[in-house]
Amino acid sequence: MTIHQIEKLQKLKVQAGNFAHAHPDFAWDEEAFSEFVHTNQDFSKSFKAVVVDEKAFNHTGYHQQDAMRLFNALADEYSTIPNLNTILRVQKQLAEGKKWLHKRKEKPAEIWIRDVVGSYSGEIQFEKAVVKRFLEVPNDPSFLLGAGSPYDHMKAVVAKLEQYLEDLCEDRQKPKAKREKAQSGVNVQVINQNTNTISINIDIVNTLEAVSDVKGLSDSEKMELNKMLLEIEKLKGADKKTLWEKVKAASKWVLDKGVDATIAVMPYLLGVAK
Repeated sequence: MTIHQIEKLQKLKVQAGNFAHAHPDFAWDEEAFSEFVHTNQDFSKSFKAVVVDEKAFNHTGYHQQDAMRLFNALADEYSTIPNLNTILRVQKQLAEGKKWLHKRKEKPAEIWIRDVVGSYSGEIQFEKAVVKRFLEVPNDPSFLLGAGSPYDHMKAVVAKLEQYLEDLCEDRQKPKAKREKAQSGVNVQVINQNTNTISINIDIVNTLEAVSDVKGLSDSEKMELNKMLLEIEKLKGADKKTLWEKVKAASKWVLDKGVDATIAVMPYLLGVAK
């Protein structure tokens, strides 16, 4: 399905739900429901399932149970969309990004870009300048000085995310196994506060991707966790004592957040701790 078809299916499901769950104190609007069905009957098999024979319709008409039948059929159709959870998450992030782009609030825009780049760097090939600026830790003012407004990058990031959403809707993205094989050996370059380059291997990229899928964490918690993970990645091969303290702190943090967060992050942390 295209993004437009999915968005239409979302709206039609809501409309059918309004008919199906209309308050009993209000009269059943058969005429409006009939128009709704016949206007959209070619959209999907869900509508064709409630289009009765015209001869029978002339005698019996539509009833509220037909609306419920249509709503259930649309809900089932909607639930079978490939990548649905990811599509819903990306839709929400795109809406938020466009809001900050319109309002031109610089700090929220920068936080949004950092979250998107951190979450999808394993799926989307962002521009090198975007990766260097927004996938670095910590947020060092001396580095950002003269780096320009986040709006210089935001339109490009929004465009990348829109294309990714279209690919998800049409199920065009690479299967995970193939994607991981294609990415093996790939490093992502980031900048630390001393402007020395460090490498983030594919393990951290996959972990950041897993964090973005954890349902039990808020967006701010995901950003906090991403920051901790990137700090740990920066310390690998350097100060072992500091690295171990960071790993312990991150482990305690994810364990406190529940099973989903622990499953997403602990394989990476255990690998670093070896």
